[in-house]
Amino acid sequence: MTQLSYKLTRHAANRAAQRSIPIDVIDLILAYGDSRDAGDGARKYALSRRGLREVRKDRATKSPSKLDHFRRAYVIASDEKIITAAFASKPIFH
Repeated sequence: MTQLSYKLTRHAANRAAQRSIPIDVIDLILAYGDSRDAGDGARKYALSRRGLREVRKDRATKSPSKLDHFRRAYVIASDEKIITAAFASKPIFH
């Protein structure tokens, strides 16, 4: 996996741990996810179906069904810092 230039804030690390979103999944979301404006210069990243297909194609995932769970996960980033990670009620991108 390519090391991304984003730095995890303390808040993001706490929220990811509380919400059981592994750091490697956050990296996948940033590397393969689609993004949209989240306001105040921040971007919201999430995996679309296309992004999920690319992950599976590029990486031999042991349990693809686990990745399906993270289709609802999203990451908010700004200025090369990850602000938070959470789950949406439904996938953000289709």
